[in-house]
Amino acid sequence: MEAGVNSLIISVLRLFLVPLGLSIWFARLSNADFAIWFAFPIGEIIAAIVAVALVVRLFRNTDRKG
Repeated sequence: MEAGVNSLIISVLRLFLVPLGLSIWFARLSNADFAIWFAFPIGEIIAAIVAVALVVRLFRNTDRKG
């Protein structure tokens, strides 16, 4: 069950929260036409970092349970 929740967290982060939040913030900049496209790669990078952290936590919990 925990792996499914982790997958949901990663998907929501990479598809909605980070790119949408950054897009709104970048839209307020003077060079918004250029800057807004950086929201997507930044979202992917943040989601990858969170995914690695969740996988490490999942493996540590699995090792303790036997």
